[in-house]
Amino acid sequence: MRAFLAIPIPAALQPLLCAAGENFADLRRAPASNLHLTIKFLGEIRKPVDISEAVEPVCARHAPFEVALGRLGCFPSPRKASVVWVGLTQGDLQAGALVQGIERALEPFGIPDDGRPWRGHVTLGRYAKPRKLREKDLDADAAFGTFRAESVVLFSSELRPDGPVYTPIHTLPLGGVSD
Repeated sequence: MRAFLAIPIPAALQPLLCAAGENFADLRRAPASNLHLTIKFLGEIRKPVDISEAVEPVCARHAPFEVALGRLGCFPSPRKASVVWVGLTQGDLQAGALVQGIERALEPFGIPDDGRPWRGHVTLGRYAKPRKLREKDLDADAAFGTFRAESVVLFSSELRPDGPVYTPIHTLPLGGVSD
């Protein structure tokens, strides 16, 4: 099964994020139910229970934290944008520490670190072919609200012609003591 670990975006923030994606012509926008903050893409896994058991103690050691979503950006660059995203303006340090712990817990499963620094973001959509975006379309001051990250979810990802379908497999609560 193709899988990933993520923090789901609450339903209350989904319409704001979807509306932001509507400002980009020809963007294949992610449906509201697919919006998430990716923690780790796992690729093909055979035993989701083993992954959950390895990640659960890491999540239990990390306290829930506040996440603020803001800043519109793209990958890899505005001249050749293929992905449009919303970044984190708060909570990136806590999420980054969680990601590092999860990376270490997954090493015995042969799930490699992709070698790039983790950049917390919520993907709004993808372009079929890279396109040039104007800097004014990428609003660095945009704000989309805050939420409390309280769990990490292991999702399966089934690729279909009309887009991926994400199914929650296991919810791993964050547990440590909050600041």
